[in-house]
Amino acid sequence: ALLSVPNSATRLFVFRSLAFVLDLLFLALLTFAGLFAYRGFFGEPHAIVFMIVAWLWFLYFVLSDWRFRATAGKRLTGLVIVSQRGQFGVLTSFIRVFLSLV
Repeated sequence: ALLSVPNSATRLFVFRSLAFVLDLLFLALLTFAGLFAYRGFFGEPHAIVFMIVAWLWFLYFVLSDWRFRATAGKRLTGLVIVSQRGQFGVLTSFIRVFLSLV
């Protein structure tokens, strides 16, 4: 079972991976619904629409981490972000998410 993973570092990796997959599923559902609605009103989406979607996904992670200390997936798996310095501003969140992409 998931909770019987012996190593705490491995368990954390499993929970973080599960949280990321849940976030991707959540964002994919929202994106699908949004693009379906867009297509109904305006026709085929242009490249700029997909660029906006990519930025919205990025901002979801930045703003969720900053404001709520967790994304929806992290909350569902019981994870929260903890800062060693106590402060966790939007710039810190931006850098953290950006560096996780590279």
